[in-house]
Amino acid sequence: MTAPSGKTFNGWVSGGTPYAEGSSYTVTGNVTFTAQWTGGGGTDPDDRGFLDILYGEASGTTGSNEGVYVGIISFAGDATVITSPPILLNNAANYNTLKSKIANDYTRATQGGTTMFLGVHRALADLKANETSYPANLDTVSIITFTDGLDNQSHGMLSNSANSSGPNYQLEGQSFPTVVNETTGEVTTDGLTNYINYVKGQIANRTIAGKTIKAYSVGILGSDLKNPSTGIVSPDNQALFNSRLEAAATTGTDPVSGNPYFTQLSDFDQLKATFRGIAEGLNVVYTNTTITMTTTQNAGARYRWTFDAAGKVDAESSTRYIEATLSSSGSEFRLVAITYAGGISADQGSGPIIGTMGTEGLDFEFTNVQNYDSTVDRTNTQQWLRPAGSTTWNRESEINTTGVPNSTVEHKTAVIYLVLDASTSLSESEIASIKAAISSGSYSSGPGGSAPSAPTGVNATAASSSSITVTWNTVSNATGYTIYRSGSASGNYSQVGTSSTTSYTNTGLQSDTTYYYKVSATNANGTSSQSAYTSAKTQGGGGGGQAPGAPTGVSAFEAGAYIFVQWNEVSGAEYYTVYRSEGSAAGHYQAVSDADGSYTDWDIIPGISYYYKVTAVNDYGESVQSASAGPVTIATVPNVPTGLNATSPRIGTIEVSWDSVSGATSYNVYSSISANGEYSFLKTVFAPVCSDSGWIREGYVYYKVTAINSAGESEKSSYVEYHYYF
Repeated sequence: MTAPSGKTFNGWVSGGTPYAEGSSYTVTGNVTFTAQWTGGGGTDPDDRGFLDILYGEASGTTGSNEGVYVGIISFAGDATVITSPPILLNNAANYNTLKSKIANDYTRATQGGTTMFLGVHRALADLKANETSYPANLDTVSIITFTDGLDNQSHGMLSNSANSSGPNYQLEGQSFPTVVNETTGEVTTDGLTNYINYVKGQIANRTIAGKTIKAYSVGILGSDLKNPSTGIVSPDNQALFNSRLEAAATTGTDPVSGNPYFTQLSDFDQLKATFRGIAEGLNVVYTNTTITMTTTQNAGARYRWTFDAAGKVDAESSTRYIEATLSSSGSEFRLVAITYAGGISADQGSGPIIGTMGTEGLDFEFTNVQNYDSTVDRTNTQQWLRPAGSTTWNRESEINTTGVPNSTVEHKTAVIYLVLDASTSLSESEIASIKAAISSGSYSSGPGGSAPSAPTGVNATAASSSSITVTWNTVSNATGYTIYRSGSASGNYSQVGTSSTTSYTNTGLQSDTTYYYKVSATNANGTSSQSAYTSAKTQGGGGGGQAPGAPTGVSAFEAGAYIFVQWNEVSGAEYYTVYRSEGSAAGHYQAVSDADGSYTDWDIIPGISYYYKVTAVNDYGESVQSASAGPVTIATVPNVPTGLNATSPRIGTIEVSWDSVSGATSYNVYSSISANGEYSFLKTVFAPVCSDSGWIREGYVYYKVTAINSAGESEKSSYVEYHYYF
């Protein structure tokens, strides 16, 4: 047995009980053992799971109760809290306990069902019941939910009676029965809809220790939502799945990432990065670092504070710094046109920051500084000055770098509930993917490893009047394939052969007859589920029948809120199948719909690039896929411009520049005579620079900029100030 990269074998587990390697045990009946692997979380940052990212980075001093508290709920036919107590501080004492809960107690359910909203409700109830036990500096409260199915039963689990029997129980005294008219059979009260609306309302309006709740939901369409014959999700199921995800999340977009609070993924390979992104977005507010920079009184000069490794003395080669221009007006000094590098940021953005006179010079305070280590970066600080009109950076060695910047760190507390689907629609390998997304230190994938996934891209073509050739895409970690055949799409599929390659020719068939095929992949750890079916019709006894050729002229283009795909008609085709890939022309193409002569794709996410291929189909089989069309991306409103700077290159003209914004096709520039006054439209430009001419008197002027593309106009930037004088 070969360990996954970066992992160490840590023994076997069966039913939550560990079994040591090399020891003897007496067992009765059939027992399944699961390999446990550890390691990887602390060495490769990209391998870290949700718990690993949040561990320690937001903790307070040793022995304090500050930091990140985590609770875990597993749901399927019921919703169960698997952490005890319900919320644990993710510190040195509990970190391994939380990881063990994910590794051993979060397991695939034995009973069917999905109770996502019951799980979210239980998290809400536990958060409220324990709110007095959280530290006084509580900063954020979050619920993060993952599901692959539709919740149609949560409301049926509740009862407002404390003496209910069976699966029903009381939760905050709530009850949402469905009422049916006994005469007409008409539903007069929809309990499920009422319960979903109740939970969504509680997410929006409930507070925990005075803090509002940020609720995230992540979903992947499960196998039970797909047509068992075609593997395609119907538009109704797709819309319903999206609406349920949205109902379990906070309304709007996350101000940290700019993305909606609910996310639908296309496959489990994206899960770890998604949870990592949520963790990193949550983590930015837990530790509030304030640093104070000190400058000399050299108005008009550009200052750069670098935080690279000790010994680096070249300002130009620095990759981590804060940079700003010092401006003055009378006795007041300001830092303006502030820029950051190396992931560093602060609440002040591009400024301005008004300075105060300190013991060594002018002091400027930056608050909530991100990606700055108050110990290491403070020691490595170097200060540089570039006088107005100069292109050379000079180090200001007279500034005491061991005392500048001064920094203070305010630790804060976050409480997070993870609500995780464990229903039977998830495979063991998918459960392992969820575990890895939460905790990279341990995972299980079935006995000694994982079985392969089901083959995709299965295609059948009539080779003659008595044979059909079936082909499919290669499956990672598969050592062989099994081919099944049926006389109808929904009939019983019997094995007809095996193959060690990605094709198989079925011979000895009747002429002019349609056959249906599915394929599974196999390795030493098991066999995948069967693929979606494909079909082909053998040629007639006299020959001549054949599958159509591949479509040509395939094109795809943005049409407002959707993507329109079209192609040339193929002779002999009865219909067409459209395939789509996300992010890469060379990626996996998933069948999304059958179509007649064109296809309108509404199921898209702005900002993602989509590629399309099309096949032609008739009774004799499906053509090979066409050449790809794309990429097509539905635009998102561009980011707010940053890095504004203002200069006067010649008499009577002020030139404003800023950093180029990705995806922007033009910019609007606005000006004002007051920093906080009304900004009037000045002009539209198509590059990140704008000239404002006609200045004939001394005065202050302030500029803001927006970025524009087909999706709309961004918010206005922070202002930049310029004092014009002769």
